[in-house]
Amino acid sequence: MKKTDQPTDDLPAPREVSEKLFANFFLPWTAVLILVHLVAIYVAPQYLWGVHFYHFFPTWLGWVLTLVALAILIPGIGQFIYGKFAAFAEKIKKPLVRLNPNITFILAGLFSLPLFWIFRTRLPLLGDGYFRIQDLPNGKLHLQEWLDGLIHLEVYRMMIKLIPSWTPELTYAIISVLCGGAFVFISLKLSSFLGKDGFQKVLIFLSLITLGSIQLFFGYVESYTILQVVLLAYLWFSVRCFAGKTGIYPALLALLISIGLHITSLIYLPSFIYLLIKRQDQSLSSLSGKASPAGKQKGRVKKEGELKKTIANSFIIAALFVAAFLMVLWVVVVATRLERTGKGIFIVPLRGTISYPFGMFSLGHISEYVNQLLLLSPLGVSMIIFFLFFKIKYKSLRVDGRFEDRTINFLFLAALLGLAYLFVVNFTLGSADWDLRCSPAPFFVLLGGLLFLRWEEGWSAFRRYAPDGTYHHPPVDTGQCLPPSTEETVQTRVKGKNKYWIRKHTIHTWGVVFICFGLFHTVPWVLINANNGKSVERYMLIQEYDPHPVDETNYNLYNIARILNWAGHSDKVGELYWRATERNPFDTLSYYNLSAWYHKKDDYDSALIITDTLLKIDPNYPKGNWMAGNIYNRKGEFEKALPYLEKAFPFMADNPEFLYDLGMANYWTGRFEQAYTCGEQMIKLAPEYTGGYHILGSAMIQMGDLENAQKAWEQILALDPTDSTAMTNLKMLEEQMKKKGK
Repeated sequence: MKKTDQPTDDLPAPREVSEKLFANFFLPWTAVLILVHLVAIYVAPQYLWGVHFYHFFPTWLGWVLTLVALAILIPGIGQFIYGKFAAFAEKIKKPLVRLNPNITFILAGLFSLPLFWIFRTRLPLLGDGYFRIQDLPNGKLHLQEWLDGLIHLEVYRMMIKLIPSWTPELTYAIISVLCGGAFVFISLKLSSFLGKDGFQKVLIFLSLITLGSIQLFFGYVESYTILQVVLLAYLWFSVRCFAGKTGIYPALLALLISIGLHITSLIYLPSFIYLLIKRQDQSLSSLSGKASPAGKQKGRVKKEGELKKTIANSFIIAALFVAAFLMVLWVVVVATRLERTGKGIFIVPLRGTISYPFGMFSLGHISEYVNQLLLLSPLGVSMIIFFLFFKIKYKSLRVDGRFEDRTINFLFLAALLGLAYLFVVNFTLGSADWDLRCSPAPFFVLLGGLLFLRWEEGWSAFRRYAPDGTYHHPPVDTGQCLPPSTEETVQTRVKGKNKYWIRKHTIHTWGVVFICFGLFHTVPWVLINANNGKSVERYMLIQEYDPHPVDETNYNLYNIARILNWAGHSDKVGELYWRATERNPFDTLSYYNLSAWYHKKDDYDSALIITDTLLKIDPNYPKGNWMAGNIYNRKGEFEKALPYLEKAFPFMADNPEFLYDLGMANYWTGRFEQAYTCGEQMIKLAPEYTGGYHILGSAMIQMGDLENAQKAWEQILALDPTDSTAMTNLKMLEEQMKKKGK
């Protein structure tokens, strides 16, 4: 050891988090997170949807797995598991040593595909899955995610030509699973690049594939599976660019593709600008590292390279500003449209109001925000908060331009913007919109993991000096995880009281704890969605209690009912609406939805009982009066139907279907002129709707205007040649006209 490297006996501790502080704070916090999963089995599972997964399994299983997870926190048990894990990893590594790493990573990605397929979700209840299934055959694309829709559409059209029985569901499921394999491959590449030894690589990789967003690759039907892979590729290319291993353009291309996949990826533009400014240009680095026989020529080439770099940067930044402007414009357009349609607003209002209590700092919004973070990466987000708090406290944030610092700063910027995005955007489907909020997940977990690993490296470098001044050589890094016994044998004995020394395998034990927690948290989440019964049970639980305000169609409950019907669980819909009326006995909309559910099942007596209850609460409720009138029409009691329909008329006069019911009631009660008026109004509102011509033709026959009645029936057949009622009436009318000599 060089003389200048000799430490002094009173070597001060670095101004950083100590191992004691970490062990006394973060490990108990990990235990708290484990226990929260257990508590959510019994307490408010509808509001703890980010951790309530064991609520849907047998209670004993939740207890057993919780106790096992807590036991791993005990040092002796954790060290034992790490030893077994390291030995197992060594056995797996031996046959793969001779293979090219890329081939190994590709094989791992391929081997993961059956796992993603076997445990795929069968019911696309979350997000807009069922809407995407309907949109795909119709070729409908959405501006905010046009590229994702185009990819799925082209794959669907190609496959349906080859396999006529191919379905939209299968299109989304196959692409989702394939993206899972790609995610595994890129995760291995990224962890191999960032990890400095075998254990670090394994920890980074397993942290990525135990993210809550991994559910996107289990046959998930929605628009965010490709996006998650492309954003991870953007992260990978950016890290390589910082290290001078690649240029700026792969990262730029990945970012642009992600914006096409979903426009919200524009939130990562500042991170790219940071990359653009702080990247290490590979060509310039190579020039500076080589001796040139002509110094002037070297300087000229370097200046030319810097000029090209400046021009390229200026062009890219200008393009990014244009993209940012388009993002702002899109936000304004979407926010305005959402407000007009009553579906809420794009940005959560700073303060709630009586009509829209879901404010930015309301309990409902804070709860939703915290649950989303818990679902995605509870430990990743916790590590970010923990380490950054103490880095700020100890003023140990470094921006000296090292590769590690630039990577962490890049991740911090992207994660910070992701946290802000999750907080300010109004996700109107609430917990079911979890997929739209998944994009920052890789940034969260990677930033948290690197802060932990770099902290450990800093302390390891310091701990090589014992308080007595003796230098302790660390184990030779063979690129693999060494069992605890091996590490202890290569370390020299520490004399005296060693306040800062800690054996390396203790850090590894903590890593095993974090890996096991990731599995404890994520595996039940995947298994719930792979089981039809459990996924329906969870969907109903989280959506019924969603805190988002509803619009005039009771969007949340109505949407739940519609999706449950599509999923073949119409029996659950009645239960859903009954519980809604029990929770709020004066909610007229829930009574109306329940009545409509009975009406759809042709149970008119039950529907009428519910409607009567509704009209006792609000006698002037328009849809309630229409429902009562429609039911009496179907029962043939037109005299009873008419008063209800007339009461609803001022509010429903522009609805052709309502006018049809009113026209029928007028016709069968002998009020033919009023029926004729209804028919005329229907034709004005909807010229293609044959119901208006039916009312018009029937009324004109009774009024003696046979010629115009004939024209009405003929118009019906022009619109719908298969209308049997129009055929019969027209034939009878022609015979009647012949008898009268017309």
